Amino acid sequence: MKGMESAKGRIMKRIIACTLTGVLALGMVGCGSGKSAKSDQAVEEAKTEASQGEEKKDEAEGIKMPAPASKLKGKQYEDVVTQLEEAGFTNIKLKEDADLTTGWLHDDGEVSSVSVNGDDEFDADTPYKPDSKILIVYHTFAEKTEKDEASKSKEKKEESTSQKQSDESDAKESVDESAIRPEFQEAMDSYEAFFDEYVDYMKSYQNDPTNAELLMGLSDMMAKESEMLKEFDDWENDEDMTTAEAAYYLEVQSRVTAKLAEVA
Repeated sequence: MKGMESAKGRIMKRIIACTLTGVLALGMVGCGSGKSAKSDQAVEEAKTEASQGEEKKDEAEGIKMPAPASKLKGKQYEDVVTQLEEAGFTNIKLKEDADLTTGWLHDDGEVSSVSVNGDDEFDADTPYKPDSKILIVYHTFAEKTEKDEASKSKEKKEESTSQKQSDESDAKESVDESAIRPEFQEAMDSYEAFFDEYVDYMKSYQNDPTNAELLMGLSDMMAKESEMLKEFDDWENDEDMTTAEAAYYLEVQSRVTAKLAEVA
């Protein structure tokens, strides 16, 4: 009997030992799973904080130009506007530089300069705020703006004339809008005569570009051209220009442009 009780005792001890082992094993697995879950959550939180930190850093630094100033110069202004808008810039202004007469040196719409907040020597790595002031200056033909300017000048003259006519004390000073001053006529004739000579000279030069005499005179001819263009532009800013003079000014410009097209 004692042997049987001893055997039963040993069996019970084994059962209790196995049970305790199982409980401990389950407890360890549970602890391990809890630690793993907490670790994964911490990693995800760290990644999120890092990502938010990078976004804040990028926002603080601004956005970069799509190209340096030297690369944007010479492109068509529409293409530059598209590049800047795609980069994220929102405050883009355009300005015409009506300096083209023949279009030999620059194309119509070709960018002359691009500046950001007044800086026209930026590089592609410099960050700017999206609403930075960007000014694009581009070349265009003077002929395109002359009609508008002449129209504005005409309106100013008409308003001035109307005001003078309404004032009896200044009635005698009213401007005859159909009159053309002798000095204005002489200046226009001189301008057109020079470009007749200029066109003939350039035709000769194009036919014989190695002619030493023509080569020697080319520099003087180009200098004279710049001088005549400046004098012509000065007349456009003359506040005393009458309606008849404004109309004749445009006629002369149109004829000279047509002549220059022959040697373009």
